[in-house]
Amino acid sequence: MSEGGGGDESTTRWLVSYSDFMMQLVCLFILLYSVSAVDEKKLSAVAEGRREQLGLYELKNKTPPPQGVYNPPTTRFNFEMIIQIGNPKLAKKMKLQNIDKGVRIFFDDTIFFEEGKADILPEGKEAITGVRRILEQFTNDVEVVGHTSSNREDSLNGDQWMLSALRARNAAGILIGSEDNIIVRPSRITVEGRAAYEHVKDESNPETQLEARRTNRRIEIVILGIKDISK
Repeated sequence: MSEGGGGDESTTRWLVSYSDFMMQLVCLFILLYSVSAVDEKKLSAVAEGRREQLGLYELKNKTPPPQGVYNPPTTRFNFEMIIQIGNPKLAKKMKLQNIDKGVRIFFDDTIFFEEGKADILPEGKEAITGVRRILEQFTNDVEVVGHTSSNREDSLNGDQWMLSALRARNAAGILIGSEDNIIVRPSRITVEGRAAYEHVKDESNPETQLEARRTNRRIEIVILGIKDISK
């Protein structure tokens, strides 16, 4: 016994340590329970919000849906973010424009065709293949549009309509893929030829005419029924 009738501290000190330990143990059990009892609905809502911020909330599974299951077209998408992440080199050349019927994809400084030819040059194939990777994310229908320059030599036997349509058809073939590995279903694609009626560069200046003609011999792709939210 200590002086003054007090109890021996050595006999009660362990109770303080024991109570602290038990309190920490209870807190640990509460924490473990709270983690194991996550509200799936709330977690799903948080994840959905993050996907919306990133523009990924309407990405479609690349695996085709089971037969008879309808996978609706995407209506809004952040194209620039996906292109920058997936193919920065392509992003420097690819241009996006919201138009009434969808998103128009075209390229600056890309040579698609030689004059009077419908065979797509390697640079053009690389560009179209890059677009194909984007189209894998969607079920939307697609328009592939071919163009010619105003030069009469840029035609098939004098027919620029035929040449522009053939250019579009060849580009569509790249989007579709091979018979053994179809990437974009043919039923989604429409091809059009616009001949020399929709130029992107003026060919009247003799100093820049050759470059303008190379640019105007081109392919454009429109993803229908969608809006680029990065614009």
